[in-house]
Amino acid sequence: CQWSKMVVGSYVICGRDCVIESLCIGSFVRIGDGCVLGKHTVLKDCCLVCPGAVLPPYMVVPPFAIVEGAPARIVGELPESANSEYKLLAERICKN
Repeated sequence: CQWSKMVVGSYVICGRDCVIESLCIGSFVRIGDGCVLGKHTVLKDCCLVCPGAVLPPYMVVPPFAIVEGAPARIVGELPESANSEYKLLAERICKN
């Protein structure tokens, strides 16, 4: 099959000028401006993709990971409170 169905979770914040070919994006995910998410990438719940990051095809980003760079790599870990912060931010964005 040439086409796959993309699954996107709740409270996902996506920046401007992104190219997204992901297979799955979990809940409470923040994607910065200008990111490229290659084919069949998987972003697990509660992670941060820093602006300008380029995720290669088939990369899997674990929960609470911070990724950046081109090609992207894991550079840190989010605090456990990140999901609450992302939920509030997403709600604030949607109200405006």
